[in-house]
Amino acid sequence: MQLPFKRKQDPLSRKQLLAACVLRNPVIEWETNDKGFIVLTIPRRSVGFWTFVGGFMKVPDTHEVELDRIGTVVWDMCDGKTSVEAISKRICEVFKMSRLEAEMSLGDYLKQISKRGFVAVLVPKK
Repeated sequence: MQLPFKRKQDPLSRKQLLAACVLRNPVIEWETNDKGFIVLTIPRRSVGFWTFVGGFMKVPDTHEVELDRIGTVVWDMCDGKTSVEAISKRICEVFKMSRLEAEMSLGDYLKQISKRGFVAVLVPKK
């Protein structure tokens, strides 16, 4: 199954990123484990190398990714309505970070998970 949010985009300015909202990929299932962390169940892509390997051996249809404490807070707020700025403020409050530290960490994290197709960053039009 193909993850629908995989697309290359131009880099965002700080202002654009803070105004943007983040939406979880609807293909990804998730649940909270007994430790309180979110575990994502990611469908395996059925193209390229994995299709080839799957022809010779049993390859799981999904794989799981367990998020850490900060990732769990971020994922929970990726509802398509909450701004990156609001998520950043929440990180500051919960983890006692400076605003700049939270924004930088969150920006890097969102870049990583959006590249993997886990989320889409929705930038409002001017």
